[in-house]
Amino acid sequence: MKIGLRTIKTVLSATLALSIASFLKLDYAPTAAVIAILSVSSTKKSTIQMGISRLWSLTIALSIATVLLIGLGTAPWVFGLFLLLFIPLAVLIKAEDGIVVSSVLVTHLLIADTITIHLMVNEYLLMIIGVGFALLANIYMPDLNKTLLNNQKELEAKIRLLAKGIVTSVRNNKRLDLQLIEVKRLLDFASENIRLSEQAMANKVFSNEDFYFDYFRMRQIQLLIFQEILEELHQLKIEPRFFDGLSKLFLELSKTFDKDNNGEKLSIMVDDIFEDYRQMPLPKTRAEFELRAELYRVLQLIKTLIDVKRDFSKRL
Repeated sequence: MKIGLRTIKTVLSATLALSIASFLKLDYAPTAAVIAILSVSSTKKSTIQMGISRLWSLTIALSIATVLLIGLGTAPWVFGLFLLLFIPLAVLIKAEDGIVVSSVLVTHLLIADTITIHLMVNEYLLMIIGVGFALLANIYMPDLNKTLLNNQKELEAKIRLLAKGIVTSVRNNKRLDLQLIEVKRLLDFASENIRLSEQAMANKVFSNEDFYFDYFRMRQIQLLIFQEILEELHQLKIEPRFFDGLSKLFLELSKTFDKDNNGEKLSIMVDDIFEDYRQMPLPKTRAEFELRAELYRVLQLIKTLIDVKRDFSKRL
């Protein structure tokens, strides 16, 4: 059985919340522990947002409950009426995270059968202690930047190998099945890192840095284009004279594919290959015409792939 970091944080925050609530001799002290358990989230930002939402919803809940209980008493149907009014309002003000917790705290008013300032303060303290220890537990979050940096370098290295493998396979008249499998793996890898980068952003409360998110989204788009290129080449039997320019382009990609390459040199190479194609004698057969049309399509895809990186570099 594996005990994760979030489990440890939940246990600590609940234990400390209960201890402090008991030390302060608050009524219904265990509720603070329950609130802490429900408030430990996966990121700092979500915990803060949840805490604010719950305090706001508690204010609404206690206001509605006070009016109803004073005016109509503490019969069970009054609590039902409270829920009927409170839940839609909480949803309307986007405080639905606090519906369950606030409803539980309102039941304390029913049990007490009376409403006092002391009881109101008690409910707020239970909420503040529970949410507060959940937030304290989330002060420490693993720094994902190092992982994302390593994954960035790993992805770039694998794409360089992919580009080199394309040249080797085409030159040796081999199918591109392995490269197609690899590009799908890399797409999954990029998606996982997009998720990690979103988590990293959510753990930076006072920063909106989103480099890794944008970076892996850019690579994901490039990999989708790579997939199209491979699918095009996969079904072609290419004469060496038509592939010479493309092979140099893929080899250049295999050497220079990294974060700092702005794609300017590759873009010039693409333009040169386009010009070479224009200078070639017109196709003499239908097969040659179709081949050159397909290679032209591949070249356009490569240009799009490079433009994606150039646009990304300009935004940095």
